[in-house]
Parts: sequence; structure tokens; C-alpha cells
Amino acid sequence: MKRNGKAELSFLIGFLIFWRKLPSRLLLEHCIIQYIVLFK
Repeated sequence: MKRNGKAELSFLIGFLIFWRKLPSRLLLEHCIIQYIVLFK
């Protein structure tokens, strides 16, 4: 359960940029699932 801080940070930054371009609830849910899968 060791986290890679750099990967997490870049994911969050990428998510914020993407969210501003295309604010979609479906996209948000997909990103949350990806996040859980990657950092579980």
C-alpha cells in the first residue's frame, strides 16, 4: 500500500486540467475509479 507521491500529484494536476476542459460527471466517476485502481 505504498504510494508514489509524484504519480499521485501528476494525476491530480492532470485531472484538474482535464476537468476544466470537460466538466462531465461521467468523466469524474471514471477518474475516481482509475484513481482507486491505481492507488489502492
